[in-house]
Amino acid sequence: MTTKPTLLQMGRNAIGRLLSAPPSGSLLRKAATLLCAALAVNTAAEAQSTTFNYTGSSQTYTATSTGTLVIDMAGAKGGAKFSTGSYAPYTSDGGNGGRVVCSLAVTAGQVLNIYVGGVGQSPTSFLTSAAGGYNGGGNSGSCDGCGGWQHTGGGGGGATDIRIGGTTLSDRVLVAGGGGGSGYGGSSTLNSRKGGDGGGLTGGTGISGGTGGGQSSAGPGGSLGNGANGAGVQLSGGGGGGYYGGGVSGALNGGGGGSSFTHATLCTGVTHTQGYRAGNGYVIITPATPACSTPAAIGGPSSVCVGSTITLTNDTTGGTWSSASTSIASVNTSGVVTGNAAGTTTISYSKGTGCTVTKTITVNPLPTNVIGSFTPQPSIAGLPITFTVS
Repeated sequence: MTTKPTLLQMGRNAIGRLLSAPPSGSLLRKAATLLCAALAVNTAAEAQSTTFNYTGSSQTYTATSTGTLVIDMAGAKGGAKFSTGSYAPYTSDGGNGGRVVCSLAVTAGQVLNIYVGGVGQSPTSFLTSAAGGYNGGGNSGSCDGCGGWQHTGGGGGGATDIRIGGTTLSDRVLVAGGGGGSGYGGSSTLNSRKGGDGGGLTGGTGISGGTGGGQSSAGPGGSLGNGANGAGVQLSGGGGGGYYGGGVSGALNGGGGGSSFTHATLCTGVTHTQGYRAGNGYVIITPATPACSTPAAIGGPSSVCVGSTITLTNDTTGGTWSSASTSIASVNTSGVVTGNAAGTTTISYSKGTGCTVTKTITVNPLPTNVIGSFTPQPSIAGLPITFTVS
């Protein structure tokens, strides 16, 4: 996992160096100071990307706030075929991995389990099978027992996926399909048995070979998450990993690409690109909403009478006050609450989405005084008149 400095950060660093040793003249220094201040205004909205590269094991990312993450991810490429002798110049390539870009809804503290696909292996001998890439790539068929042929297919590329709520295949909310491995390549033709490209709602079909995985089923021999193995299918490429894996069909042929997938409700603004990635997969995560910190607890009274006011306080500056029911109690920008009608309401102080504290306020009615009795007195100046109030 790598976290790279943003352009804004690099700009601030450059300005800092300029301020520490300005070439000459106060005007240049003043201009740099003003530019630095302007950049600081945008700091709160700045989002920093985190990149996950292939490691061969799972990785994690924890959402710091409730909101959305912009996800850019790709599956891995399938392996090329192996040839010797007179056929060595006539290569045949594996399919490229698919790409998915979307916005993913998350909550503060939610953990994303990330699996970055690996490239399918290209064999080094025509007597051995090539291994599929990490995270679902299928193994290629081997040349064992196929006489004097001097070719072997490549392994399928691994899928890249994100899982929430667990680490099983059913926990996947985003998948970018891997490319299928190449078949044996033909006699003297370049890419005559190229593997199918990964990605899209249906993975690509290998040339003369296996079909790609879809949204409800895999290509021949594939399964949920996994590309088909070429074992028993001589010289074929392995299927690419995906939401559903790519298939293998017939000897000598390229494996199918794995399909991509996005969760129906958590993902929005989805763009699929088939055959995008010529290498290991990757995941880039960028917060679409700036991270915020939860404010301190709200201080002040918990009740007020109708027509009266109380003042609430918060030690965290820069937040916004609001009332769930202004007909019962309203609150101004300074935290002054006015009781409008008897009842209860919730007063909130917020620093942004997912960063809000609340306090329940009870508005009491005004007391009702009733004259219970009245005793008349003689109309003599200076004598009191008696009332009994209950």
